[in-house]
Amino acid sequence: MQEELDHLLQQYEKLVGEKLHLFTEMLSNMREISRNNESVICADEEIARIKTNMDFVKRDIFQKRRLLDDNTSIMDELRRELRELDDELLMKDQRIAEMEDAVKCKDCELQDLEDLIMHKDRVIGQMQQELLQAEDSRKKENEEKRKKEIEDLITRANQPRKPYIAIKGDPVDEMMAKHINECNYYVPVERLAEGHYMMGTKKVYAKIMNGKLIIRVGGGYMLIDEFLRHFESEFCSGAPLSASVQLQGGGEIQIEGRQGTPPRKSIGGGGSPARSGKSPNRNK
Repeated sequence: MQEELDHLLQQYEKLVGEKLHLFTEMLSNMREISRNNESVICADEEIARIKTNMDFVKRDIFQKRRLLDDNTSIMDELRRELRELDDELLMKDQRIAEMEDAVKCKDCELQDLEDLIMHKDRVIGQMQQELLQAEDSRKKENEEKRKKEIEDLITRANQPRKPYIAIKGDPVDEMMAKHINECNYYVPVERLAEGHYMMGTKKVYAKIMNGKLIIRVGGGYMLIDEFLRHFESEFCSGAPLSASVQLQGGGEIQIEGRQGTPPRKSIGGGGSPARSGKSPNRNK
């Protein structure tokens, strides 16, 4: 019994020793677990901090990507504009080359025009000299012609003009002869038919109304005296009884017609120097 009791006591002591050892190991493990928990907590905090930093980094990366996309779009647009500018610059260069060629052509044309102008100036100078010579010749011819006209005028002024003779029994022709012969200028008149005359270069119709001779003019009538005064420059180009002739080179010649016989028509025609005097009828 005693041996069994000792044996049991020994087993108990052994078990108590093992229990103490296990308890000591458990405390040691608990301490290790506590240290591990602290490490885990620190690790969790570090992980949380890292996660927060990663979130910041992700947001930053997202913004950077968006900015990069925007910059990429801007770069693409700038590249496209640069290509367009290059194409436009090329077209401008081609246009400049064409314009330079055109300018060269225009310079050649301008030179040709300047040469032509110089040639024309020389021709104009020659023509001006010829014109001056021709003008001098014309002046000399006009002077000689004027002298000849004056001489002829003087000769005609000293000759009596032939009076117009009316047809007897024709009262219109008789009154026409009276006015024509009393006119201070020679009027060429030719009777064509009764009442119809050729006065100078004009065909006229004449008739007597209220005892006065009238000439049809347009849609109305005009007295013979008024008609002769109105159309004097066309067919009354002779010299008056007394007229002075102005020479081209200066000086004046006085022409006197025979008493009672006005001078006949001068060669000079309209605008002749022989017509510088006025008709006595106008002075009335």
